[in-house]
Amino acid sequence: VPLVFDRVSSSEIVSQVAARLEPRLKERGIALKVAPDLPTIQADRERMSQVFENLIVNAIKFTGHVKHPQIQVGYEEEKNSHLFYVRDNGIGIDRANQEKIFEMFLRLCEIDDEEGTGIGLPIVENTVKNHGGKVWVESEKGKGATFYFTLPKSPKRLTTV
Repeated sequence: VPLVFDRVSSSEIVSQVAARLEPRLKERGIALKVAPDLPTIQADRERMSQVFENLIVNAIKFTGHVKHPQIQVGYEEEKNSHLFYVRDNGIGIDRANQEKIFEMFLRLCEIDDEEGTGIGLPIVENTVKNHGGKVWVESEKGKGATFYFTLPKSPKRLTTV
C-alpha cells in the first residue's frame, strides 16, 4: 500500500491515539502528558498514527509497574526536520539490547507481555524510514526510555511503497 503524504496535525494524531488508549492508561494509572506545540507535518496520517500508537503502547507496557508512571509525547524544533519523542519513566532498556529492539519478532523478556508480537518497533522504524526520517532510543536500565524519531520538514518523495 503506497504512502499518501498530506499535511496533517501531529497534535490531532496524538489526541486520537490517546483517546483510543485512555482505558489502558487509566487501568494502569499512567499519566500521559502531550506537548501543546506538536507541529503540522507532511506524512501519511494512518502510518503516523501507527508510529505514535506503537511507541505509546510500548511505553505503557514498560511503565505499568513503577510508582507514578508517566509518559510524555514531545517535540523539538530542528533546522530541517521535526524531532518527536515518547519518553517514559519505566524499567528502561539495557544498552546491550538497544539496537536489537528494532529487529522483527524480538521480544525482551523484561515483562510479562501476553499481547506483544515483536513487530511494533520494527513497524515504527520502517515507517519512519519510509518518511525519510530515523528512529533511535536512549535509555538506562531502571531509568526509563526515550524513543526519538525525526521526519523531514520537506519530504523528498510524496508517495512511496
